[in-house]
Amino acid sequence: MPSPLESVRGIQTVLFLAAAGLVFPTAVQAQVFDGGSEVERLDALLLENNRSIHAYEARIRESEEEAQALESQWPDPMVEYMLEISAPWAPHFMTGHMIRVMQTIPRGGARQAQAAPARASGEVARSEQREATTDLLRDVRLDMIALARIEARVELLEEEIDLIEDARSVVEAVAPVERGDHGDFYQLELAAETRTDDVESLRSRQEERRSLMAARLGVEPEALEDLELPSTLLEEWPVDLPSTQELVEMARRAEPGLMRMEAASNVASARIELIDQRTRPWPQVMAGYSNMPPMWEMDGSRAQMFQVGFSVPLPLFRSQYGHEATRWQQAQQAVEEDRSQMEKNLRGRIEELVTAWETDQRRLERLEVELMPLATDLAEQVLIGMEVGERSAAEFLLALRQEIDLEGRIIELRAEQLDRLMELQRLTGGELGADQAWAYPEYIGGER
Repeated sequence: MPSPLESVRGIQTVLFLAAAGLVFPTAVQAQVFDGGSEVERLDALLLENNRSIHAYEARIRESEEEAQALESQWPDPMVEYMLEISAPWAPHFMTGHMIRVMQTIPRGGARQAQAAPARASGEVARSEQREATTDLLRDVRLDMIALARIEARVELLEEEIDLIEDARSVVEAVAPVERGDHGDFYQLELAAETRTDDVESLRSRQEERRSLMAARLGVEPEALEDLELPSTLLEEWPVDLPSTQELVEMARRAEPGLMRMEAASNVASARIELIDQRTRPWPQVMAGYSNMPPMWEMDGSRAQMFQVGFSVPLPLFRSQYGHEATRWQQAQQAVEEDRSQMEKNLRGRIEELVTAWETDQRRLERLEVELMPLATDLAEQVLIGMEVGERSAAEFLLALRQEIDLEGRIIELRAEQLDRLMELQRLTGGELGADQAWAYPEYIGGER
């Protein structure tokens, strides 16, 4: 029959091994996390409360109102009255009267051409709003990943603290029979307190990030008190990446910066068209009445005439129009040059992200498949040796720290992979991951 001490030590070992299983990936139970609803809630808060987004709406309305004013604008009619009085040296005093009404008639499509630059400017503001919104949506998702990363590190440290506490219980159990060392006890105590301090530091960083996230959303921090972002988010969000060429094509279609530049190019085109319209001036029609003295007979009846006519400006000095048109052509060319370079930069950025993704994916697989099992076996062997008095607390802490460090690297790699995924989602305007829980709202580019 085993002695009471052996029974106690056996129980400690079973409890310790059970606790150690919390660190091992094969024993982790996946927590169900409805990430889609949390993302939708945060997106709704952002779109409703972030004032910068609403400022763009005011700019868009400003351009639309300007366009409507120009498109509905008619030249004001003019009334002209002429009084003719004979010169003092004339042999007879005579007066003449003439009144005319003149109206400039816009050419067909001319008012629409006048409004086109304002409408194009409105599209630029709309593109800028979409670009700023996608930046904010990406940042919100990065905040969520950061909070989940901190939560995963906290859970890992808490598991380490539990394992250290169990090891300390083993030391306390074997100490009365001179198989333990008080130095081991103090070493384990110090390690546990150090990890507790690390947990407090991470919790503080978590609150700091939550406050930053609330400011980004435009709400008070209290609005996010019930926000739960478990560590399992790091495992549930990843997806398989399309090929680099597919990602580049997505970016060419939907990257907000490219769309903004296209809208800016349309503004220059509208300005050029407006200058072309100005070389085809609007005609002016006139209707009038004149009452003039007779030209040959002083006593004859006055000449009364109705007048109908028109006038058209003659754009003879066309060089001034040419210089202005050249100015906007150069502006358009500058936008096109910037857009061409941006496409190259996008390709380079996508290739950089994909390369880093593939490299870290291989690292992640190596850590999970090869190194973690080795670290887990080592920790188990040192734990058993410590329980029977063949290993010290220092050896156990070293083996445990190696296992925890590997698990921490896995957490960091998963979080970095998600950061890259969110950046690729931003570069493709929401087309990547449109069917995922972290999709953008539908009118931005995602599909719910």
